[in-house]
Amino acid sequence: MNLIPPLDITDAMIHSCTIAEPSATDTGISGYLGEWAVGTTYSVNAVVLVAASHLLYISLQNTNVGYTPGGTGNDSWWSEYRHTERWLAFDSRVTNQAVRAASIEYQLLPGVAIDSLALLNIEAETVTVTLKNGLDGATLDTWVVDTYNDSLYVSDIVKTNFTYTTDPHFTILLSNSLVSAKVGEIVLGNKVSIGSTLYTPTVGIIDYSVKEVDTFGNYTVVERAYSKRLTCTTRIQNTALDLTYNTLAGRRALPSVWVGSEDYPSMIVYGFYKDFSIVLSYKTISLCELEIEGLI
Repeated sequence: MNLIPPLDITDAMIHSCTIAEPSATDTGISGYLGEWAVGTTYSVNAVVLVAASHLLYISLQNTNVGYTPGGTGNDSWWSEYRHTERWLAFDSRVTNQAVRAASIEYQLLPGVAIDSLALLNIEAETVTVTLKNGLDGATLDTWVVDTYNDSLYVSDIVKTNFTYTTDPHFTILLSNSLVSAKVGEIVLGNKVSIGSTLYTPTVGIIDYSVKEVDTFGNYTVVERAYSKRLTCTTRIQNTALDLTYNTLAGRRALPSVWVGSEDYPSMIVYGFYKDFSIVLSYKTISLCELEIEGLI
């Protein structure tokens, strides 16, 4: 079991992207009126762009003028709608996908050594990730994954052993000739071991759909998003017991990518642990029980 604390992606880290900002999807939102302007009066449901934060906001009232979206004390005037499409891949919400016809490419310069990369909620035929030593340096790694098998998309993939370099340049290409390429979240970080995953893990989902039944037994179903769930036990050396304990305690309110196994997308979860406990089972080995819930 590895966890990957996500690196916060800044403007300077995105060298290029084939999704424009704002994209056609952004500007196509009903009520979209472009970038927010201090002297413009906005009506309820107007949608504006704040380019500096890569966020879209929706107006909550009529006669909305002079109230900065996202500003202190302005919550009754503006509500965060979502990130711009280019930045949906870094918004910590797996369900929201960046979408582009045929392919999406991001070139990222994180500025620090990175050994792990996760791509979540993707729809692509193939994913190609190239790691170079600097912007124009030598190629260190090329990772190609076929993510469309038997008419089904492989939704989540992860690699935790990229070659070490202090100046990584990642090119991430998602290709889909069938329909549009999509990606829900891109997570870069450095893995932390939480021991070896034992057999008999449990995978499942938490469904947020609403199912109501009337007095005649007729069901009304409102389909909503779902999140992943993973319950497993890992084996850790007692020499790493306190380190593991402190690592988990330090991530108690912070999302991470949890990798129970790189071979099974169902065991790759972006979210929080709901609970953990460590049992000092043997003189040299302890067992860590984890219950992990994913973000939607």
